[in-house]
Amino acid sequence: MKYWRVFLFIVGFIFIISIPYSVASDWQWSGMSESLVRSSWGYGYNETSNNLFGIEQYANLRMKAPVGDRGIFISSVNLYIQSGSSNEVNENNTDSFYSSTIDVDRLYYQIKGDSFATDMGILRLSFGFGQLFRPTDFLIHPNPRNPDARPRGILGLVCNWYPMDTLKMSFFGTGPYDTTETNGRTSLAGIVSEHHGNHWSVQGLYAIQAGRPAMKVGSVTLRDATNEPLHRFGSSIKYDGPVSIVFDALYTLDMHWLHTQTYYTRDWIWYRGLEAAIGLDFSINDGMFIITSQYWYNGGSALVSQDSIDMLYTKDWINTVPEQRSFNVNLPLGDLNRMHYFIVNGIYKIDDYTMLGSNALIALEDGSFLCSFNIDHTLFQGTTVSLVNKIPVDMTMLYPSGWYGELGPAHVGYWVEMTLKLVMRF
Repeated sequence: MKYWRVFLFIVGFIFIISIPYSVASDWQWSGMSESLVRSSWGYGYNETSNNLFGIEQYANLRMKAPVGDRGIFISSVNLYIQSGSSNEVNENNTDSFYSSTIDVDRLYYQIKGDSFATDMGILRLSFGFGQLFRPTDFLIHPNPRNPDARPRGILGLVCNWYPMDTLKMSFFGTGPYDTTETNGRTSLAGIVSEHHGNHWSVQGLYAIQAGRPAMKVGSVTLRDATNEPLHRFGSSIKYDGPVSIVFDALYTLDMHWLHTQTYYTRDWIWYRGLEAAIGLDFSINDGMFIITSQYWYNGGSALVSQDSIDMLYTKDWINTVPEQRSFNVNLPLGDLNRMHYFIVNGIYKIDDYTMLGSNALIALEDGSFLCSFNIDHTLFQGTTVSLVNKIPVDMTMLYPSGWYGELGPAHVGYWVEMTLKLVMRF
């Protein structure tokens, strides 16, 4: 028996070490690792500074494997490890020095034909050609305050049909937006048509959602779900020329709003369902200097032009750190809560290895803006080090009787934030 154990151990060991060699020609592995240190000079609340310091290690590991002649299996996973006062992960593992979590990022398969492709699983469903603001990308809205964040996947299905080389038709569906729904309410389906020409690209979108999900905080329901469907109509147009121009718009019609003639705590008006953005980008000196700018209209915003940001909260917020503020849940809260925004981004390439960048996000109605400055340097192929500096500004910094702005230091919680980041791609 002893010899059989030794024999089985040797056979098993040989089998395990032979797996990488047997699949290396077919499986494709890639990924990205990111290490960062973030520190901020915090705004003073009740004479107590809100200084933050934290370190983070992030990795995204991806695998792609063929299945026969027409199938592909794709998966990726996110690994987060954080430590310090900026820690915001959902802790699955905690010890003396860090907390960590593991998140399934993508997990789907693709079946390809001569003129069609079907993807099913946890995948990225994106829409529109917008640069920084993308209204039609409604499933996972990019956050302009954190443009480098990787968008989460969605459990769903998309079927792409290519009747012509320049034309694509897509049919998609997702599971319930509210994961506690068992009867299909809040699930979604839609269709997208996309045409590409020599200089123009046009996309049209329609989606229907089976009811609006409830708003909950823990086990407490703040707003009940609705059974009336939501209709979304979107369009995105892009022109590529000496100056690239993009127009992106989405109109959302919740039948509950239409029937009750109410929009949260306000009267329903047609423009509350409209979200639109228009932008352009161009380069100077053979691409050494690139400028991108975009205007965003948010018709369904939580605040209108004359509203103070005090309306976002049920209690005094000026002496409370952002993480502990009490929000007014009767408003359509989002990452940005005003109606008019403008963003401009500039990139200057010093050489093939070093790049300078600046970005300004401006809330046009209260005059506040969030500026960022960064320098990126490629150490060697696949490895980049970056230094990013963010500075919020509002009217209180310009004169004593000024008003607080949404993007000002009192509201965002810091005077200056600096991030040192090392990124390796493999």
